[in-house]
Amino acid sequence: MRLRLCILKILVGVVGVGGLVETTLSTSSLAGVFNIPHLVSPGEFAIGIEPEVLLSGAGSLGLNLRYTQGISDMSNLVGIIGTGGGPRQFRFGGAYTFDFFPDLENQPGIGLAVQGLFVQTQTAGSYEFTGVPYVHKSFKTTLGEIEPFLGIPVGIALSSSGTYQGIVNLALGSLYKHNENLRIVVEIGIGMANVSSTISGGVVYYH
Repeated sequence: MRLRLCILKILVGVVGVGGLVETTLSTSSLAGVFNIPHLVSPGEFAIGIEPEVLLSGAGSLGLNLRYTQGISDMSNLVGIIGTGGGPRQFRFGGAYTFDFFPDLENQPGIGLAVQGLFVQTQTAGSYEFTGVPYVHKSFKTTLGEIEPFLGIPVGIALSSSGTYQGIVNLALGSLYKHNENLRIVVEIGIGMANVSSTISGGVVYYH
């Protein structure tokens, strides 16, 4: 009887600790891929506003502001700052993108973004480092030009409390060309490992 009681206490303790770790870590929520696949020409820039809805847990709203600077014909530099309610609050960071294969008539664009973000959660600060391989392709339709994309952010989240975890997300979305200077973005983020699922989008001004 005492042995059973001891085992029960151990199991309860393990479940309690596991729940605490999960509560601390499972609040990771990557910023969307957004307009990363659409390169900005050298010397030009783009400013984007990205509202987001977290679908995990009780759900919450967030808003990111992005600045993209064209570095070369194959690379861009991105700055990100934002805020939100619920588990994902203030965040800032940046990304560097590189298109290995440009989007041409007979091939899709394929590239990689390296991204780093600091995110303040309800329990601690989190440093998120990810690589984002992506593929995108522009199409001209009767409704205008669209550019669907797929990205897979994968990396690690380091909590200021001393914990860490692997993070994986699947991002599916598209850009719609409203005119030469304005594009609309829609995106769904599917949390694959330790990441909240999201619906996001917004508008991007190119200059």
